[in-house]
Amino acid sequence: MMSNLYTKPNPIPQLKITPPSSRATPSSFYWAMRMLPHAKRNAIFEVYSFCREVDDIADGTLPVGEKIELLNEWRHRIDDIMDGTEAVSFSNGFSKTIISYGIDRDDLFAVINGMETDAVEKVTIGDMDELNIYMDGVASAVGKISNKIFGLKGSHADSLAVNLGRALQITNILRDIAEDASLGRTYIPQSVLKKYSVQKTEADEILKDENFPKALDFMATLAQEYYQKANSNLMKLPRGPARPPRIMKAVYERVLEKMINKGLRYPYAPIRISKIEKIFIAARSAFFA
Repeated sequence: MMSNLYTKPNPIPQLKITPPSSRATPSSFYWAMRMLPHAKRNAIFEVYSFCREVDDIADGTLPVGEKIELLNEWRHRIDDIMDGTEAVSFSNGFSKTIISYGIDRDDLFAVINGMETDAVEKVTIGDMDELNIYMDGVASAVGKISNKIFGLKGSHADSLAVNLGRALQITNILRDIAEDASLGRTYIPQSVLKKYSVQKTEADEILKDENFPKALDFMATLAQEYYQKANSNLMKLPRGPARPPRIMKAVYERVLEKMINKGLRYPYAPIRISKIEKIFIAARSAFFA
């Protein structure tokens, strides 16, 4: 759900470890991850760079067929790393992260699978099951990968990745509803729109339907439920390794709260959290929550 143009590299570039700069509340990610030890922070930024690359492919202006080819190329690259036949030109940092932290191939592939949903000209989600598959690819799978680096293990860590991933992604969907519609993307499931008698079918027209806010309210409530479940998971995990996801939860939950207080409707001004507020939330979540 990003809008950066991806141009096929020649040769394949190495991933760069840089602080994130996406429209998805970038400093939220930065403040959550900067508290990690140096090696783990670098590993997380390697994973982030991978996610940005495949996301940029999906959101770029290349024909759909070429996007799919590039995403398949990433699958082959990951296979090469896992099988020990990695090309010399590929990022050593990313491959080292995958091997050192025991990242699962299936989770990396799940991220790519999720990006394929965004690679088509128009995105329409049929029902909640389809949305969950999408969210578990672009969000929850990233959480599972991150947990390996954070040192979070067990059933509560797995549940946290699912619950927090879905909560964050629904928050993103609600925040970016107008921008996504301009790209022909509707992430609110058709089953939910039908439930609340939204009559319009085109992405940009759906936003103007008088019943659309009811569908947004439903999705916001669902996100709140996932945040609550994620909080229950966090309470059962070791405090130190769980600091980064706790901070992410606090910042994004605040974004959702502001959107709800302002009113989930279209059009509305973008919701922003100041740098000072993010620092406060990060400190409070890391040391006092």
